[in-house]
This record gives sequence, structure tokens and C-alpha cells, in this order.
Amino acid sequence: RSEGGLGEMLLEGTLGEAAFDVTVQYELEFLGEESVSYLHSLKGKIADLEFNLKNEIDEDHKRGDADFSFSLQGGNLDQLDLIYEMDLPPMGPYSAEGMFKKKGKVFEFRQVKLAIGSSKISGSSRYESKAGRASWEMDLNSQTLQLDDFLFEQWSPTESKRVAVGEKKGGTLSQATVLPGMLSYDVLNRIDLKLQLQAGEVWSGKDKLGRGELKAELKDACLEVESFKLAVPEGIFEGGLRFHPKEDGTLDWDLHLSADAFELGVFARRAKPDSKFSALAAIEADLSATNVAFSRPQLKQASGKLKFSVCPRHVDAQALDIWVSNLILAILPTIGTNNRSEINCLLGDLRLEKGVIFPQSLVLDTTKLRVGAEGRIDLAGDRYDLRLTPYPKRPQMFSMELPVGVKGTLAKPRIETGTLSSVRAMGRIAANTVLFPVKLITNDRLPEDGSDLCHCAGEKKVREENKKTDAGAQKEAPRKKGLLRRLFGGKSEN
Repeated sequence: RSEGGLGEMLLEGTLGEAAFDVTVQYELEFLGEESVSYLHSLKGKIADLEFNLKNEIDEDHKRGDADFSFSLQGGNLDQLDLIYEMDLPPMGPYSAEGMFKKKGKVFEFRQVKLAIGSSKISGSSRYESKAGRASWEMDLNSQTLQLDDFLFEQWSPTESKRVAVGEKKGGTLSQATVLPGMLSYDVLNRIDLKLQLQAGEVWSGKDKLGRGELKAELKDACLEVESFKLAVPEGIFEGGLRFHPKEDGTLDWDLHLSADAFELGVFARRAKPDSKFSALAAIEADLSATNVAFSRPQLKQASGKLKFSVCPRHVDAQALDIWVSNLILAILPTIGTNNRSEINCLLGDLRLEKGVIFPQSLVLDTTKLRVGAEGRIDLAGDRYDLRLTPYPKRPQMFSMELPVGVKGTLAKPRIETGTLSSVRAMGRIAANTVLFPVKLITNDRLPEDGSDLCHCAGEKKVREENKKTDAGAQKEAPRKKGLLRRLFGGKSEN
């Protein structure tokens, strides 16, 4: 070139409601009487986002390609709501750096390093704009992933947010706009996405969960988590999800979960970080909902099957503010369980129809009693209609085994002591009185620890015994598979 140099341009203004200032440096190249300019660097700030872009100039820039290094950092992602026209999560602080090459309308990102709170993520991605539609492919790895950095109590990805915008009048903004939630049809229909994520360590607060994997795809406003897997200390938690909001404001979703053993206390500590609650749980779930209203999708809309077992290790009465804990705390005094009695396990084999639970099998086992349940739980209508029948584990004379009714709301269950007709009452008393000596002689009683039913409790004891006799070694007894199949029938996966 005959002569050349750097030019500089300063841009200031507002984008949405966010002020910005950007400094652009460009390189001038003169070829005879014509001149060509190339972007050299771009540095600026919008809202609380600071960014820096630099052209790592090589011969490719003459062919219209560009190789850039970039860095950015911000305090809180939701400061960019109006720019992206969606309700972004209050996530932060965040930062990113790496390299990208632009080839036509394709951006190829490499050596990317992301930091969100305490989570560190690296990898590569590819972005392309097709007919105004964004298309992303991401392959990411995380050495440490903290769930607290991505979960927020006061924000929901399915809810819209109303914000004030426009000129100020009398100290307030004169107009308002509604920003759609991140998982709304309006937002998901803008983007196509393929994502693979590998995590070496996944944490929930102070709880270390283990390795994690996630594979997801978003296309035509349908988000499908093809698979996710979390190797928790007790076993593997895995499943899949399909989430499809539609233009008419309705939603289809389905969820599949499977875990042979996991520590339920992790969820308790999400609600109450200092909780000591601990329980070993297993679950199999196959749930779905079709053409339901798009608003915080949950079990109140679901149909399908749910099987679970829970074996408490340490019960904190205030650990979980959910209907299960409220129900158990309400019925224990009524069925005769006192402070000297401990819960061995809670087992459920449930069928759901549009938010109504019909127990195929629902059993609470304690050291003194075993309680069976029948009836229904209406999640959508917020009502109980259950009948519980306690069976004492020790043979008792003059026992009527009175049923217990559960009515009321899910948050405030009302316990009603059942009654029997005089004929049925006398029949039960007579039968228990006559059979009492026979049961004593034959030792016909249910095991106090529930070991005939509560397999997860039995497995826990085996592990504890092995740890004690293994001279401090970390080796544990092999974990049996197919726990729920052993509890509710069917072939084991052994």
C-alpha cells in the first residue's frame, strides 16, 4: 500500500433504556485512488457490560475474513433486559474471553473461557444468522459448576416481566412494556441451539454432587433435553425433558427421571441452607402435560406415573416446606407414633391424572407401625382425600386398628380419627385377642427396622458396616440396582 494509518470514531447514545459509549478504531488501506477500511478494535460499555474486541490482523482480513480476540465482563445479566427484549436472569457477576473468526455470516468461537459467579466454563461454539434467525452450536466443559449461580428464587424463566420505559414525567417513566420470559414461545422461536455440556464437579451450595452431563437441542421453539446425567455419591440421577411452548399460549411438556439412590437433603438445603435433614431416596418418574396454560408448569397439570422410596437418616421437621412433610408431621401423633418411634421409609407407587394423584401403593413404615393409604390427592384442587390404616408391628390384644382420614388443604391437612361399626370393631378385637398368643409363639411380627420393605435402609446399614470393618478404607459394598423394581415388582436390572 502506498500509505495508511488508524482512524478512530466515538459513538454515544442509548440502546433500549441503556446508555452506551463505544470507541471504534479502524485501519485504512489506500490502493491508488481507492481506500479500504478494516475494523481494528472496538472498546466500550453498555449498561454495566464492558467489552473489548481486537482484530488479530493477518492476510485473511483482505479476503473479508477476520480473526478477533474478545473479552467482556458485567455485574448482572438482567441489566440487558431491554436490549435483548426478554426477561434475563439476575445472573452475575459474569465474564468471558476467547477468540473468534468471522467468515461471511458465520462466527466460529474457540478457546472460550466463561465465568458466572464461581462457575468456570470453557469450550467452543459456532453462530450463524439465517434469515434473521440465530443458530448456535456449543460444546462446553466445566471443571466446577455451582447450581446456585443459575437458580434464583425471585425469577422464573416462564414468567414475563413488566418494566417502565420512555420519557420521565413527574419523576416516573411514562410508558411500560412487557418482556417475555426466557422459555416463552416468543423467545425460543428466535433461536436454534445445540448444546453439549460436561461438568467435572457439580455443587449445590456446600453439597458436592459429582460429575454431570447435559445434551440439549432447541428447534422451532421446542426445547428438548435429550439426556442429563448426574453421578451423585450414592448413585446416578438421570433423565430427559421436552418443553414446547406454542404460539397460542399453551404448552406441552414431558419429563423422565430415574435415580436408584440420591441424597434428598440436597433439596432441603436449597430451601434452608443450614438444614441437617438427610434421607436416601430413589425415584422413577414418567410425567407429561398437553395443551396446558403457560404459567409455571408443575405437577398440578401432570399425568403419568411416579414411583419413589425415601429412607430418612436425619429428620428436620422444618427442612422441607412441602405437602409431604406437612402430611407426615400431622399424622404421626394420630396414628400413635411418639418420639421414641422413628420413620424407616416412605414408599409410593402413584398414578397421576391431570394433577390428581391416585396411590396404587402408599406406605409409611416406622419402628412401631406400618401405615397403608388409599384415596386421592388433588394437587390442582389443593385437597386431600385419604384413608390411612395403621398396623402395629407388635402383637396387641384388644386392638381395633382404627383408620385415619386426611382432609383439608395440602399446606394444612386436617386429620380425622376414623370409626368402625360395632360389628367390625368387635370382630377385629376378637380376632386380635384370639390370635395374640399364636403371634407371640410364632414370632409373627413385622421387623422393627422395616428391613422387609425398606431396602434402601438395609443397603445403608451394609455400607456402614463395611466402612467400620474395612479398617478405614474408602471401599463400599457394591450398590444393588433396580431398587424400585424390588419394592414394587418387576425384574431387577441386576
